Amino acid sequence: MERDRLQGLHWECFVCGPENPRGLRLNIRLVGDQVETEFIPTADLQGPPGVVHSGIVAGVLDEVMSQLIYARLVPAVTRKIEVTYRRPMRVGVPYRITATIAGENSRIVAARAEARDPAGVQVARARGIFAPLDEERAARFLGQEEGISAGAGGASRSGETAAGDGGAAEG
Repeated sequence: MERDRLQGLHWECFVCGPENPRGLRLNIRLVGDQVETEFIPTADLQGPPGVVHSGIVAGVLDEVMSQLIYARLVPAVTRKIEVTYRRPMRVGVPYRITATIAGENSRIVAARAEARDPAGVQVARARGIFAPLDEERAARFLGQEEGISAGAGGASRSGETAAGDGGAAEG
């Protein structure tokens, strides 16, 4: 199964939203049992000169894990993410970002993501724990009075479905 342009919570998501003029607009694709995307960081995303800010790297890794969980399983929010930075991610270099599901039970989903440079060298990796959302919890998380469809695999432009990314779980 392969799908282009996975879309989670809304079309203005900073990482994947095609309608966010300041966003990264990553085209995250579901390919088999994983997701993948290409990320070519621009100079406006740097921390130290020529090096991508670590928060941007973490955001990209979080988003690919979130989108995978949303596409393959259920809407979920990030509970915890741990990122290991192995080498600097350089501005202007194309990176291949992938994510896989590491495990799941009724309360959490665990995922892994990594970023590799054109030579295949891993520059960053992440592990994440995500909390699945049923329709009621998704609506509360989004601050909506009415429920939303919690079906996995896509979203309407009107924001009627929940997604995998949220930055923090509601409690």
